Amino acid sequence: MNERRRFLADHASGHGTMVELCKRYGISRKTGYALVRRFALEGESAIEERSRAPKSCPHRTPDELEAMIVAERKARRWGARKLLRVLSDRHPSIVWPARSTVDGVLLRNGLVEPRRRRTRWDHPGSGPARASEPNEVRTTDFKGQFRTCDGVYCNPLTIVDLHSRYLLRVTGVPNVRTEGAKPVFERLFDRSACRLRFARTTARRSPRPESTACASSTRGGCGWASRISASNQGVRNKTARTNACTAR
Repeated sequence: MNERRRFLADHASGHGTMVELCKRYGISRKTGYALVRRFALEGESAIEERSRAPKSCPHRTPDELEAMIVAERKARRWGARKLLRVLSDRHPSIVWPARSTVDGVLLRNGLVEPRRRRTRWDHPGSGPARASEPNEVRTTDFKGQFRTCDGVYCNPLTIVDLHSRYLLRVTGVPNVRTEGAKPVFERLFDRSACRLRFARTTARRSPRPESTACASSTRGGCGWASRISASNQGVRNKTARTNACTAR
């Protein structure tokens, strides 16, 4: 308010043109002209801060409908879904708002208490895998999904030696299921004599971790890996530390 008052005083005393004053006070010429015009019409009240809320809201719930919802809630203690069903059956000619709008009406009138969203904790795993010599531990992971020029999705499957960080295999498979990944591992293990441990990482919040070839300890994990003399070890969800073997 003090800045506006000084701006209007400088403009009234002629201490510079409108362009100079607006540049000095860091405002646009449109704002400067609007402030001068408002001060000429309203006087000192033009300097006060005004509400930035819209003057009209066409999609706002009418007060009559809000009062009916609040009254029914106080009488029945029902939720938004039940309230909408009962009120729609009772007044079929009225267009009632959506369920989310009714939830907002109940919350705005203090008729419900918002629940605190619970944090879902995933299994932490067994920690980062470690290897003391080459070919002792191999890590595997799917490095994202992308679409090729012919419109087919490709899922890069990587297998890395943990000790040397040597990339043993990177193969694009059509999906993340066992059927596509199993031949890749079998071809690699046929060429390798030493295979002691096999570590795999899984992405956080994967849609169906039990159906991926690298995430399950049943059919997609050590179920067929044990038949090729490879033990299965799960580690924590992907982080910069566990994902550093191939993301370098």
